[in-house]
Amino acid sequence: MKTYFTTCTILKWECALESNFRKEIVISSFRHLTKHGRARILGFVIMPNHLHLIWQILEKELFMLQRDFLKFTAKQIIFDIKKNEPLFLETFKVNSIDREYQIWQRKSLSKDVFTNKFLIQKLRYIHKNPLQPHWRLSNIMVDYKYSSAAFYAGLATEWDFLVDYREVF
Repeated sequence: MKTYFTTCTILKWECALESNFRKEIVISSFRHLTKHGRARILGFVIMPNHLHLIWQILEKELFMLQRDFLKFTAKQIIFDIKKNEPLFLETFKVNSIDREYQIWQRKSLSKDVFTNKFLIQKLRYIHKNPLQPHWRLSNIMVDYKYSSAAFYAGLATEWDFLVDYREVF
């Protein structure tokens, strides 16, 4: 079982994940992956135009699981944009044989997590993401809801899909 640090970016860095409803689409997918024993989610942050994720792949290859995750979330996000922001949908129109719209940039970045030190470094990095000056989504890491920071501080219980890395790494 391998552990990866993955970054998935919205096409053209558009802010398609600004709405909490769309963030919940990603959360729902995390729950699905863990419930069905496909992955363990060790840490995450969902930003307006990208997400970072530390996960262990329990079946298949990273490529296949990542493909399924991105495909499912893209379809759900497109459905929501069509319904609530139809003009915004044009931003994601692509000239492609296999799709009319594209939400995620191709080739998400995934790095093997080999050491505890690297995992902790990436976990701190993702938890600090909402504090970045150009975002200012929160003043304190644990206050940003769509992150595993509060979970690791012992303050959040709503992310029932999370597994503490110290238990499995």
